[in-house]
Amino acid sequence: MTSDGQTDTAESHQLCAARNVSRFGLDWGLGWAVWAVVLATALLLVSPVLNATMRFGLDYSEGWNAIHAARLMAGEPLYPAFDALIGNNYPPLSFYAAGWLGYGLGDYLLAGRLLAFAGLLTSAAAATAIVKLLTGRIKAALLAGLLLLGYNAAVNTVYVGLDDPQWLGHGIMVLGLLAFLASEQRGFLFLFSAALMLAAGFVKHLLFPIPLAATLWLLLYRRAVLAHWLAACSALSVSALIVCFVAYGSDFFQGVFHDVRSWSWGSAISAGAIRLESALPLLLLGAFALPSTWRIAAGRVIVFYAAISTVSAVYVSGGAGVDINAIFDLDIALCLMIGVAIAELERGEASVGPA
Repeated sequence: MTSDGQTDTAESHQLCAARNVSRFGLDWGLGWAVWAVVLATALLLVSPVLNATMRFGLDYSEGWNAIHAARLMAGEPLYPAFDALIGNNYPPLSFYAAGWLGYGLGDYLLAGRLLAFAGLLTSAAAATAIVKLLTGRIKAALLAGLLLLGYNAAVNTVYVGLDDPQWLGHGIMVLGLLAFLASEQRGFLFLFSAALMLAAGFVKHLLFPIPLAATLWLLLYRRAVLAHWLAACSALSVSALIVCFVAYGSDFFQGVFHDVRSWSWGSAISAGAIRLESALPLLLLGAFALPSTWRIAAGRVIVFYAAISTVSAVYVSGGAGVDINAIFDLDIALCLMIGVAIAELERGEASVGPA
């Protein structure tokens, strides 16, 4: 071997050793980051958990949701006449869940709060599973789920454990996204994902960014199965609406779809800016995470989800009485993108995929 060859070999060994040390340091750092976020999230959740034990409403919507669950279990109409003194513009499934659980517990308010906790935890767990599915990296996946949980506990505290179907709907919807992405390897989950997304929509309305993102992704990259997807979604939706008509009559359609809420461009711009400001740290990190997510074919669903959620947050904010929950879809999408970027950093490669 020539001296030049010996020099090249030595330099190669040194470079390999340096990479191993760097990889070990990154792996060690990510491990500690997971535990640090776990501790911070646990501390942030103490207050919402304690609030859930309170015997009074934490927000005006809590009493409204609890009353409808109690009315349902008492055999009263879930959807009163449109000109009645009490109205209901929410889909029915959350009231059945809170009603049955509340009847068993003897407390409809507590039941709604427990379901809200379950929905947020399910959203975080599903986000973890999605990043693991897309990247194969467990630490990055855990950080994505913990970031979603911790960020909402820190910034959107009022909705953590609040008797409102928002997080229950998101939990089911993100499970639907997980099933949709997993259907690439397990085709039987394709129809199941559509059913989950529809169920989420019948828990809380306006959770349309994920179904739209999935449909757009199929249109661009899996056009051969787009017709099957649209047919399944249409059949399930029509069937669900028929069931609702049989169960509740025209009062259901008037209550849910004939929303008399006022809307204005001024409110959309001003309130939408406030909503986006609440997600500013995630937006900044998400901007850096965008290339990493786009490099994965299936990850582009997440990019579409984030884009549609941004538009949705601004538009929905134009309605009277719309709260910070308008931004939750964008929060979820950004946490997923950040998790994918961390996975790319963890692997130290330009492209990310299951190991």
